[in-house]
Amino acid sequence: MMTRAVIRVCFTVPALTHGEGTAMRKLLTGLALATALVATPALADTISFKAAKVLIDVPDEWHSSTDSGTITLADKHENVAVSFTAVDAGAVKAAAKYVKRQLEKKIDKLTLTDPEHTTVNGMDGVLVKGDGFLNGVNIDLAIIILDTPSDSNDLLVFAIGEDAKLAKHMDEVQHIFHHLRPMN
Repeated sequence: MMTRAVIRVCFTVPALTHGEGTAMRKLLTGLALATALVATPALADTISFKAAKVLIDVPDEWHSSTDSGTITLADKHENVAVSFTAVDAGAVKAAAKYVKRQLEKKIDKLTLTDPEHTTVNGMDGVLVKGDGFLNGVNIDLAIIILDTPSDSNDLLVFAIGEDAKLAKHMDEVQHIFHHLRPMN
């Protein structure tokens, strides 16, 4: 339950605008862990995220929800959550700064890695990993910004999980990221 609450509180944003007045309502971003995929979890569903022109696999025993254009996946106990939001491609830097400020307000002892280049199924992007404490609980998080097939939107992915419980869900989280792919 803690992870979904953080996603709602940290990333419900007042409209941010860029360029010709295009509004962004929510910002989120995500987790990609560099270790190899060990097992392939059962798949419950595949979601078409048309705004970013990507397909998102939902692992078995996870659920998904959509709120104001943001898709959130979470394990059944909501110990780990991954959210996907399409953002105006021209407003990515402003979005990243906003997300960082919101995280700093909510997460104690927040540490973030320097951005590193990543590629997910042909989509180039930037990955930032983080660690900190939320309400005294040690958490891990990651933020990914991907250049998607959409001409107007990039994809911000935000993932968060309780450190002690993340290992149990590592295969599912890796599956989500290794199988995030462009729509044909």
